[in-house]
Amino acid sequence: MKRKVKLIAVGLAAVAAIIVCVHLWLIDGIDGLIWGVLSQEDTAYAAGYTDHGWRAVRTGMTEDGVRDRIGEPLQVWTNQDGTVGMRWSRSPGDTDYRCRVLEFSNGRVAAKHAEYYVD
Repeated sequence: MKRKVKLIAVGLAAVAAIIVCVHLWLIDGIDGLIWGVLSQEDTAYAAGYTDHGWRAVRTGMTEDGVRDRIGEPLQVWTNQDGTVGMRWSRSPGDTDYRCRVLEFSNGRVAAKHAEYYVD
């Protein structure tokens, strides 16, 4: 009986580890995968954007380095605190979409934001 319980516990731990790895690997997480299946996605990406390039973007990269990886953004704005926001995706129909936004401080990536936005 103890062996059976131990095997079940090991199996559950392995399944949990796989779920965590898949969640981290997916850009929008498991919830983004589920929402993408359940809702009607309306995402338009910038011309040079690729998921592979997005995954390569790291905190501290320069704006030029980011543009080399994922092309020119669709939108650029300056926040009140002086940071610069750049968007590589949008929803043409103003509905559910995969959001890709970077925030830059002093010309370097300070924050990376990716999610499946449900409207």
